[in-house]
Amino acid sequence: MRKILMLGFLLPFLLLGRDIVVDYSRKGAGDGSTEKPFPRFALAARIAKPGDRILILPSDKPIRDNISVKDLAGTQEQPIVIDGSHNIFLGSKPLVRSQWEEVSPGLWKRSMKTGTNMVARYYMIWNGRINRMGRFSKGVGSASLVADEKLLKPGEWTILDRSGLPPKDKTRFRDFDFFFRLPEGVSFEEARLEEPDFRLVDGVSARGACAYVTFRNIIVKNFFNDGFNIHGQCHHLLYENVAALYCGDDGVSAHEACEIRMKNYAAVGCSTGICHITNARCVHENVYMEKIAGRELSLHNNTANAVIRGAIRLTSSEGCLVKNSPNERQECELRNLAIRQEEGAGRKAAFVFNCRGKLELKAEGVRLENVTSGNAAKQPGFQSVPAGSLDAEIEKLRKEILLDACKVPENEIY
Repeated sequence: MRKILMLGFLLPFLLLGRDIVVDYSRKGAGDGSTEKPFPRFALAARIAKPGDRILILPSDKPIRDNISVKDLAGTQEQPIVIDGSHNIFLGSKPLVRSQWEEVSPGLWKRSMKTGTNMVARYYMIWNGRINRMGRFSKGVGSASLVADEKLLKPGEWTILDRSGLPPKDKTRFRDFDFFFRLPEGVSFEEARLEEPDFRLVDGVSARGACAYVTFRNIIVKNFFNDGFNIHGQCHHLLYENVAALYCGDDGVSAHEACEIRMKNYAAVGCSTGICHITNARCVHENVYMEKIAGRELSLHNNTANAVIRGAIRLTSSEGCLVKNSPNERQECELRNLAIRQEEGAGRKAAFVFNCRGKLELKAEGVRLENVTSGNAAKQPGFQSVPAGSLDAEIEKLRKEILLDACKVPENEIY
């Protein structure tokens, strides 16, 4: 294993700076003090220096904003800490009725020009619950949208390309018609319809040359792309007590040569739980995942990953995948994991290694229950166990990580 996996995050965390306070209930200007907090996170990030703590005060309702930093850097002796106080940051927004037309009883339409990438990951929220129409961003089992709006059933939606361009045309922005059909007797307002807010791509994003930053006590929900997204040359980023709920793509995803560590991480209902690519180096300690749509784990290319202690309740269509191509090297450390394929999960749900390049695998105490396909059980350190033998451990870890450490309210999970 590369040293980053074992020693790269032993930081002293000696804070010598100030508290910069953010209060989303505040209106008007502020200066970041306790007496005059900033009204949103972005203002605090502009003035943060090594040793500072950005404290986001508890809110009595979800916060429709994200936490985005670029080139934010502390030092090893004075990291910058961002404390979300276990607030829920929400990446969706209510549909605006005036933008939609009822073209027949219960069938609503909106025409707009938008990017094909937006359409590919679009979803709607009905009465607080994500409705993907069977689509997800990773894997091959994703469904196609209904091709004729007249065929929509109550509670369904679709998007139709009206640009007239051939499917293989690479034009990014096209004319689309969006449709949804309400159940009989349910009004536009009663359906509590929401959609992704494309201005808030990720729940927590770090870009550029970020270093020695800690993200702590943050819950992100319903973001169009990732819950936690890392790009650029970021290193020594620590995520503690964080959760991603029902996001359009990955719960967490590190790219390029980024280096992160997560301690107490939960992913619920996202398209993918953990997805790291290119040359990222990532350590995850205390992980809990459930209700994932596409893949629980998706580890690719020349990444170095460690997932140490946790529980994964396999419900996705595609399961867990460790993959690389010829001439690529991947390091993977998996220890003390309880992995159970849930009843009713797709038969493809599994833990599969598909490495045509070099794989350096270190596995210990990885137990698989009801996993009916894949080649993981043949790997050293993996063991198939009898049905029901992981129940108590999974429930214990669910409470410890999801509910107690990340403090995700039980009523936010469905």
